[in-house]
Amino acid sequence: MISTHDKILIIILSLVTTLVTLGGCKEDISSPREADTTDIDSVDSSLIIDSTLIYPKCIPSASNEYNTSACLNIFFAKAIDNSGTGYVAVAIDPEDVTIGTECQRFELPMDGIEVLYLKSKQNPDSVYFNFCSDACCAPNYAEPIKYDLLKGSLEVSSDLEKVTSEMGEFHISARLDTLHFSDGTADTTITNIIVNEITVGWWPG
Repeated sequence: MISTHDKILIIILSLVTTLVTLGGCKEDISSPREADTTDIDSVDSSLIIDSTLIYPKCIPSASNEYNTSACLNIFFAKAIDNSGTGYVAVAIDPEDVTIGTECQRFELPMDGIEVLYLKSKQNPDSVYFNFCSDACCAPNYAEPIKYDLLKGSLEVSSDLEKVTSEMGEFHISARLDTLHFSDGTADTTITNIIVNEITVGWWPG
């Protein structure tokens, strides 16, 4: 027959076992959230920018043919895949940032360079991307989801000795690397966005 003392020990052991089990199931809210990562253009890690090279040799070749748009001064946008539901868009103000034939690297974010990740809300009746701000928007244009840049880098060179806002048509090659974006609730990382010898510039009207 079990004594009163043994019954008390059994009850205590049962309570301890229950508490340990519950403690093991507790969610670790201190763990950081994982960010989505997308690698756009596969690039050999040994291909580091060589500032002694001039346009376009310091930028490696893109490994894909995803859609690229360009208009206005040193502005381009490249799709992150073939679906066309997401783009990384870049605008550079030549009055604040000097761009020429020599390859240059800029740590982002910085004044004079704006980089955004734009994601479609995938409504089939809407148009989400209109990269030429001097052109009239489509009647069914809708704002895409915008992710702000937290950190990244840009390497760029041009076929002109010095780009100014008065320039017409010219060409650039560029590479964006390890871009960290956030829309305030979700984070995403996009690496190795490359454009080679694309035509950019501003055309009145």
